[in-house]
Amino acid sequence: MEKIKCFDHTIWQSRCDESLYKDSNLESAIDSYVKNMDTYSPTAGAGNVDSTVDTDFTILNFPSAQPLVEWIISQITSIDEFNYKNSSTFSFSQHFANRMYKDSHGLVHTHLGASDTDYVAMFYLAVPANSAELVIVNDGEDYEEYSNYLDFDEKDRHHISVESGTLIIHKNDAPHGVSTHNSTDPRICLVFEFEMPNG
Repeated sequence: MEKIKCFDHTIWQSRCDESLYKDSNLESAIDSYVKNMDTYSPTAGAGNVDSTVDTDFTILNFPSAQPLVEWIISQITSIDEFNYKNSSTFSFSQHFANRMYKDSHGLVHTHLGASDTDYVAMFYLAVPANSAELVIVNDGEDYEEYSNYLDFDEKDRHHISVESGTLIIHKNDAPHGVSTHNSTDPRICLVFEFEMPNG
C-alpha cells in the first residue's frame, strides 16, 4: 500500500492481481446492472456519466465480487491508521458504480455530505488507454464544490494516473475531480464509502 501526501490530504494507493477482478461473470453482472437500472448522471459528473449512487446497487452480494470485496477490505484494514479494525467488524455504508464515457469528466467534490462515511475507497474496474486521471485539488479559501478541476492552478492540482485494478482510498473531505476521459471505451469505477469509528 503506497501512501501519498497531496496538499493537506493523505491518499493510499494499491493494485490487485487481475484474477480478482478480470471475471466475465462480474463484468457482465455490473454491465447488466448499470445498463438496465435507472442510472443517472450524478451531480459531480460532467458530460455522459452514469451512476448507481442512491440506488439499490448490490455488488456486495454478487458471488463473483466476493474475492474482490475481501481484497478491498484487507487493504483498508492493513492501513496503519486503521489497524484497530478487522474484517469481522468492518462494513461499507454505501457503494455504487460510476461509468464514464468519452469526452466526460468529473467535477471537483468531496464526500462530506454522505452519512456514516469517513473514508472512500475507489476501485477502478475498467480503465482503457487514453482514460481519465484522478485529480486531487488544494482546497483553499476559494474552493467551490462542483467546480471544474481546470479552474485550479496547476500547482494546486495533483494528478494520479490509475489503471484497471487500482484501489485509491482517501478521507471523505479530500476534494477530487476526474480529468477528461478520451477513450471510446467506458471507464468504470466502483466506489465504497465506509465509516471508521474510534476503536
